[in-house]
Amino acid sequence: AAAILGMWGKAVHGQADVIEDDFLPLLTVRPFGSPLNAQQAMAYDLAGRNAEALQAYASAAEGGLWLPQAIVRHADLLARTGAGEQAGAVLSDSANAGNPEIVAAAAHLAAGQSPAAAALTPARAAAIGLYGVSAIYFQQSDSANGLIALTLAQMLDPTLDAARIAAATQQARLGHADRAIETLQAIPAASAYASSARVMEAWTLVDEGRGADAVTLAQQAAASGDVRATRALGDIYRQLGRYDAAEGVYSTLITAHPDDWRLYFARGAVLMRTDRVADGEADLQRALALSPDQPDVLNYLGY
Repeated sequence: AAAILGMWGKAVHGQADVIEDDFLPLLTVRPFGSPLNAQQAMAYDLAGRNAEALQAYASAAEGGLWLPQAIVRHADLLARTGAGEQAGAVLSDSANAGNPEIVAAAAHLAAGQSPAAAALTPARAAAIGLYGVSAIYFQQSDSANGLIALTLAQMLDPTLDAARIAAATQQARLGHADRAIETLQAIPAASAYASSARVMEAWTLVDEGRGADAVTLAQQAAASGDVRATRALGDIYRQLGRYDAAEGVYSTLITAHPDDWRLYFARGAVLMRTDRVADGEADLQRALALSPDQPDVLNYLGY
């Protein structure tokens, strides 16, 4: 974290060559190579060294750490250099499709806008690097340093709501539910992560035994029409034993999204729980047909 801050401090003062020299020795340091590749890519990007930036973005993507912000910056550079179709391919990759920030970037690109919501700056680049480093700390069960890295990231870029989601996730795991909820409530309604924040807050309330409050919040999130929020409402109903309500939510979603295996799996689980075994098995088989070899479905069917 200190190295990232130091390098971007030099960037503010235009010391691009020194930054490159500082990055290179660190790229082989495991397990921090992947986020540092992304940092190197953004350094090249800011310096206008587009070919080198694109190569570094590609190296970061292959490094094993999934970093949505770096993916968006990669797509943004591709779009700025006239490779719009390639930018769209980066954003539409199946591994990236579920992230709200990437979904928003793809929508911007489709509308003829820049994929990134704001221009790249040294502060934003450093914040992205710290966010990536925090994920590695958490993988190593180092909550303290992970949360410190996320706090610094939010100080550098107050719009980095992915850092708030990550911080709240860790706070909830540590048993600090009130702190997690407070962090999630700081994410504004206009954020790409707003729906994720409301859903996560609702699940935190479920874990705290506040089921009625969780349902109210999940209903409000689902009212926006967001599919993930609506599915979460069904899941919360199911968790709370409100099976009729859960079935209704899943059935409505299946009508609108008939090719989503997860919906059939969820409704099938409800039907099985309420002793409608034949109907439940039919839904589970449909889920398996849509997405063969799904472990959850196979386990439920006893395969």
